[in-house]
Amino acid sequence: MFTKDAFNKLNSPNPTTNDKRRNAIIDYLRNNPGCTKEDVIRGVKDISSKRTVQNILNKLKDEELITIEKG
Repeated sequence: MFTKDAFNKLNSPNPTTNDKRRNAIIDYLRNNPGCTKEDVIRGVKDISSKRTVQNILNKLKDEELITIEKG
């Protein structure tokens, strides 16, 4: 059963901070294909910390939205 707060979060038109970070990273990746992890970290440094970017990249990889290749 949802609490009122949980239900409001589902219907909220404003994305959470993590959603904003994730969207910023996805936008960066779309605009910079072939970039490295360090490029992404530098590209969104005003929005997120290095560790958070690494966590989001790993989640995107687990969801098979991106591929991470070793160079």
